[in-house]
Amino acid sequence: MNQEGKLVIPLIYENASCFPEGFAATTTLMKV
Repeated sequence: MNQEGKLVIPLIYENASCFPEGFAATTTLMKV
C-alpha cells in the first residue's frame, strides 16, 4: 500500500463510527 493510503485509513476508521454508510462505501472503493 502506498504512503497516502496509510494516512487515509486511520481517518476512515475514525469517521466510521459517525458515518457507517461512508465507511462501507470507502471500503468498497478500496477493494476495487
